[in-house]
Amino acid sequence: MTETCEMTAREMGRRGGSAVKAKYGIEYYHKLGKIGGQALVEKRGPEFFSVIGTLGGSKVRDKYGREFFCRIGKQGGNANRDKQGPGYFAKIGKLGGSAPRRRRGKKVEVPAS
Repeated sequence: MTETCEMTAREMGRRGGSAVKAKYGIEYYHKLGKIGGQALVEKRGPEFFSVIGTLGGSKVRDKYGREFFCRIGKQGGNANRDKQGPGYFAKIGKLGGSAPRRRRGKKVEVPAS
């Protein structure tokens, strides 16, 4: 008697991903992501990431409100302070203050995929 096993595409993908992770480790996915990101930079240009980041930020702002960014920014700043030490922000502030000013780039339209 043959046993049939029906699996969704999601379950098959999860199992396949788990098998690859077990065989090659998590670093494999880090390297793969970098390769894919570099290919996207070469195909669409670095400004594409700025555009999609802005669009994503706008969606998050519309969904959760501006206060959300204030809250997560404060959490991130506190975590960074705890990790780097209390003088960290003074140090990077001085570095930023002494850096030459850069002009902001012009706005870029979202490229069609």
